[in-house]
Amino acid sequence: MKAKEIYISETPSTNTLVKSYLQEGVLKDFTLVVTDHQTQGRGQMGSNWISEKDKNIACSLYKEFKGVSIERQFIISMIVSLSLIEAFEELKVPQIAVKWPNDIYSGTKKIAGVLIETTMSGKEISSAIIGIGINVNQTNFKELPLASSLIKILGKPTDRSFIMHLILEKFTKWYHQLDKGYDFVKSAYESRLYRKDKVSLFKGDSIGVANGIIKGINQKGQLLIDVENKGVVNFNLKEVQLLSSN
Repeated sequence: MKAKEIYISETPSTNTLVKSYLQEGVLKDFTLVVTDHQTQGRGQMGSNWISEKDKNIACSLYKEFKGVSIERQFIISMIVSLSLIEAFEELKVPQIAVKWPNDIYSGTKKIAGVLIETTMSGKEISSAIIGIGINVNQTNFKELPLASSLIKILGKPTDRSFIMHLILEKFTKWYHQLDKGYDFVKSAYESRLYRKDKVSLFKGDSIGVANGIIKGINQKGQLLIDVENKGVVNFNLKEVQLLSSN
């Protein structure tokens, strides 16, 4: 499975650009749209993704799917996260983990984020636009204290094109693992969860501020936390915040 690649020097958002290409009918399955400068990058739930020109990776992969039910659509997020993790491990990035749902961390610092937008057909997901932002050769994160980059972690610049092709290689592998089922992918994903089975401090409307332990995810992709004095509670995106680790 070889991706077709489209390069554009600058765009507000690669995900938005992919949508416009789809409306024009010019986009084929497994197409990667790449830019050197994304001026209005987006993260989960409308948050911003700030990236310096010519230093990082901002791209969106258009991929069609068959047999992925709406109830199990989190499997797409999981295979993307696992693809990124394996690519970073091959680059010798230490302490790689996925902070639910799909932020990639090295130690306690975020180095990559994912924004997935799906299209439905009946009761299944027919396609997804997978937006990926990776901090590669940027060194200034004064306004983002929890962010880092490959150059800061590895101590040397990394070729962005090489990283993108490595991620595509890993994604192709995990795409072909879909036929092994949700539980197979879920097990691999849960084994890489940030702060899993460790006491951490959380904040959420349903729990206030409390200690808890991440136990995994359920069949809908919700995060499961064993909250002190409450038992296991499931959370959707933005319903809980990890404040600190003990």
